[in-house]
Amino acid sequence: MSATCRQLIKKRVQPASPKLALLVTLVVSGCTNSTVDSRFPTFEELAQIESSPLDDDIEIEKSMELQSRLLFSSAEIEEMYQSSDVDSLIVVYLKAQYDDPRAVASLEKARSHTTSDRLVSLLTVDHCSYPVNRESYNYCDRDAFEALLTLDPDNMVSYYIAAGYSHSIGDYHSALHLLRRGNQLDKYDSYGADFFALLVKRAKAFGFPTYVANANAFGSFFNVMTTQPWFDMCGSEISESRREISSECVRMGKNIEEHSKTILEKSLAIGLQIRALETQKGRDDEVSALHERRGNLQEASSGLSDIPSEFYTQEMWERFYAEVFEIGEVAAFENLIDRASRGSSM
Repeated sequence: MSATCRQLIKKRVQPASPKLALLVTLVVSGCTNSTVDSRFPTFEELAQIESSPLDDDIEIEKSMELQSRLLFSSAEIEEMYQSSDVDSLIVVYLKAQYDDPRAVASLEKARSHTTSDRLVSLLTVDHCSYPVNRESYNYCDRDAFEALLTLDPDNMVSYYIAAGYSHSIGDYHSALHLLRRGNQLDKYDSYGADFFALLVKRAKAFGFPTYVANANAFGSFFNVMTTQPWFDMCGSEISESRREISSECVRMGKNIEEHSKTILEKSLAIGLQIRALETQKGRDDEVSALHERRGNLQEASSGLSDIPSEFYTQEMWERFYAEVFEIGEVAAFENLIDRASRGSSM
């Protein structure tokens, strides 16, 4: 396994979202090339992965070979890329290999077809928050994030994404203003449920079994609402305006932690708070408490391995995915483990 892939594992395993999501991310990153003939893994194979620890490189590589069979084929990616359907183009952006030029090109095509799709707008602003992307992408300007604010003006996430973009181009005054505005709002929607439903629908249209479509879609949350621009924004204390940004970042982190549904987002939110507080003197106790809280959060799925995989049914996993966006991933895991444990005790 390459050093790059090992580094991805170190980064991605921290949020403790399901192993399926970690492994799908590694596969999409080009960390494996499947040589298995069977198109889809069986449900039993997937259940075994979720209930088994990933203890070493060999186990991870075996699991990634299995996960590569969750993905869209190159021909399916091409069919979606050649279409004028915006949802299909979003799927290409999320699911194409990281080094596949169709990924970024699909976002540009989607933008050419519509300027009123909030998912496209969110992905555009997020993409443009990275300086390297702005050099080669035609839609990276202030109009991009202003469109997002117009399409979803009551959503704090719109302002947080726009703040990350503003900070990345050195406009710290706008970043601070956008953070403050976002922190005044009550609505939180990172579009996770929308992306999940869209990905599942497209996978099923290509004949994916439901359990494979769900696993394929859930793995994409590592590719939605990427976080580096936020961490860059929240970890700076060079000037007075940036110190004010750091304080607002703590509020932003608390808001995301309170309102988000997925373990990944909650872990991200705690990380943002830690990042911001570490720039402020006398906050060591708060930082330590946050590290402990994130550690507890990362234990949410640990009980899966306590019950043999054969006691996890397809129906249980389907209920899990449905519950994530209703009651939150932590509670969904608790319910899943409880249902399986009751089955194992019969």
